[in-house]
Amino acid sequence: MKSKKPNWVPLLSTSFLGILNDNFLKKLTGFICIYWVAQNNENKIIAIAGGLFIIPYILLSPYAGYLSKLYLKRKIVIIAKISEIPIMAIASIGFLTNSLYFVLISIFLMGLQSCLFSPAKYGLIRDVGGKKGISFGIGALEMMNFLGNLIGAVIAGLISDLTNNREIFIILLFFTFSLTGWVTSTLIKVQESKPIERKKEHLNPLMFLIHSIKWSRSVKSLNYIVLSLGMFWLAAAMIEMNLITHCPNKLGYTYTQTGWIMAAIAVSIAFGSFLSGYLSNKKVQLGFVPIGGIGFAVNISIIYIFQVQGVMFIILMILASFFAGFYKIPLNSFMQDRVEGRKLGDIIAFNNLAVFLFIFVASGFIFLIENTNTIFLVVSIVIWIMTIIGFIFIPEMRNKFIQFFKKE
Repeated sequence: MKSKKPNWVPLLSTSFLGILNDNFLKKLTGFICIYWVAQNNENKIIAIAGGLFIIPYILLSPYAGYLSKLYLKRKIVIIAKISEIPIMAIASIGFLTNSLYFVLISIFLMGLQSCLFSPAKYGLIRDVGGKKGISFGIGALEMMNFLGNLIGAVIAGLISDLTNNREIFIILLFFTFSLTGWVTSTLIKVQESKPIERKKEHLNPLMFLIHSIKWSRSVKSLNYIVLSLGMFWLAAAMIEMNLITHCPNKLGYTYTQTGWIMAAIAVSIAFGSFLSGYLSNKKVQLGFVPIGGIGFAVNISIIYIFQVQGVMFIILMILASFFAGFYKIPLNSFMQDRVEGRKLGDIIAFNNLAVFLFIFVASGFIFLIENTNTIFLVVSIVIWIMTIIGFIFIPEMRNKFIQFFKKE
């Protein structure tokens, strides 16, 4: 009897629509809301918005991981998607009244909602596709996430350049994305493992972080995998926030053009993510990580050294983004493959906490560094360091990479 083919569509669609709404809201803040306050504060508003989205991940990731062990993950995802609807109502009030405070509150609440259902969402990958489907599922989910980022950026750019009925379109899209995401979440069908019984857990973020680091020593290289992912997101977040001001102010692009550039970058990351998952062929292929890291670092370094502009800037950003996607997927797959049972929820929460601590640092860099070209220098240094750390301290990564250049 043939095993039933995994149905990835509901989970991928739910994740896509959530990321789409998140990024649509955040990009609108960068394109529209920055002009509701005094000039020359653009980077600061973008950094504050990014920080507010991140804070829940730093404070509540341990609790989110605990929830994914205590309750059915599908149920958590559905409740989270329902909660997105009133959050969009708050955001709508902000855009109707030109109130930055309402918009920033909605960004914080979206960060809270995303944090609480992230371990459940990623934990469902193994329930949908089994262990053999981990690399494909991670690659496909990341591809859909980056496509959500892509479309969110494009739509935000187009909407921001409108002069008539802009707020009406914004509100309609907010509720379309959130309602559709709730519907797709109800279509997720999985056979989950039994939730654990309620017990004492380390829910204090600092204690949870310390406990997770200690536990992760039992899985060879896991802490270095989490560190590598954290540094990756430090670099990626700095690039994303920097482009919002670099493209219009340094390169002279409109918001619509900036949106399309960010969309092209997201497509490239999505393609790199998907290709990495596909070429892994049902295995965790850590040998792809140094290839992705070197490609990512080289292209960003060229952008800074030669102060690249015009079409060449776009080409180099697309190439860097492809390698970034190629870099990331094997690291996520490693976690899913090596951590057994409901403990996976804790480790995803640990990874989220570490990643968003790094993203919070990225917001700090954006807040403090006014020169957008200097940001590319900082990003290139971060990428080179994370690539070298992985190569030195993750033996399986180094060995697999070297095998690519040996004759069979």
